[in-house]
Amino acid sequence: MMKKNYIIDYICYSSGGIVLHDGKMRVKNRASDFEAKCSLEDFLKRKYENFGSLVIRSCVIDLGIPGFGDFFGFNPFNS
Repeated sequence: MMKKNYIIDYICYSSGGIVLHDGKMRVKNRASDFEAKCSLEDFLKRKYENFGSLVIRSCVIDLGIPGFGDFFGFNPFNS
């Protein structure tokens, strides 16, 4: 099975219900989206000692198409 990269948009909550982190992360070299999600959850459990739950808003395959700024280090179209 070919391994892929996934971009996961998520919210991480503490055991008390407080938002610890809200963001996106690229998870590399996983066989399925389920494996990528589990890997992200394991990472967050190690990072935050009071980790409670993970809510995943989206999980998409990273196609690896670089944007304009990836080539030049900046994007002149954003002012």
